[in-house]
Amino acid sequence: MAKIYDLSVSLRPDHLENSELKLNSISHEEAARIFAKRYQVKVSDLPHGSFFSTERIELRSHLGTHLDAPYHFYPTSEGRPAKFIEEVPLDWCIADGVVLVPRSRDVDHDAAGARSWRRNKRARTRPI
Repeated sequence: MAKIYDLSVSLRPDHLENSELKLNSISHEEAARIFAKRYQVKVSDLPHGSFFSTERIELRSHLGTHLDAPYHFYPTSEGRPAKFIEEVPLDWCIADGVVLVPRSRDVDHDAAGARSWRRNKRARTRPI
């Protein structure tokens, strides 16, 4: 069976990339007031005068690990309407991979750097 490696990046407000991330926690008490107002009931009608706590997250679409849909770049692709993200087949997102083992520490940690490692023989590769 193939191994699956999760390469996702966590969304945390303290990361530089996520400086525009806003995370607002809503307490049980505040959630109860919101629920009661919306459904025209009294907070005291709710069990223990409480409701589910929750978080409200505001973020840009380019934060953390993400996939840009073809439509992001241009409205057409290969002469046809470009796909929106919900139209991208999942199998486009799964592929064989390689492990890069840099031989020196003075390399860039991005895709261009990875190509440079292999081209300059500064890294070994092995299938995952």
